[in-house]
Amino acid sequence: MTLIEDIIESFRLDSLKLISDNQIEENPDAWTWHTVDNFIYIPNYMIWCLKYGESNGNLVCDYTLMYIAELGRVSIRHKETKGTNFKFLCSKKQKEVIVKFLYWCLENLNDIDDVRLKRTLPYWEGKR
Repeated sequence: MTLIEDIIESFRLDSLKLISDNQIEENPDAWTWHTVDNFIYIPNYMIWCLKYGESNGNLVCDYTLMYIAELGRVSIRHKETKGTNFKFLCSKKQKEVIVKFLYWCLENLNDIDDVRLKRTLPYWEGKR
């Protein structure tokens, strides 16, 4: 199973929950709206990054990684705060898929903040 298939399966994305590549490219930082459903947008943006990487506008990858990092650092005392509690609502499988995605980014993307990404991993791996 590919990582894209893992994302689709673990986040239960169906055709109604898939966001078009054009919509993602036109809105690389959808999280600034604060009204998006993270369980739809994050996996769709992860898929976009896997499909296009840095070849078609790295802003999507930058914003996606930045937001995943931000959500990973949310402390347990804020786990009930709507919008920032994504990590605490994720299943074990969903967290595993996010970790696989982060490692893929570390290995395959050149124009990313490696330091931030390496600091993010322990939060999603449950080591912090």
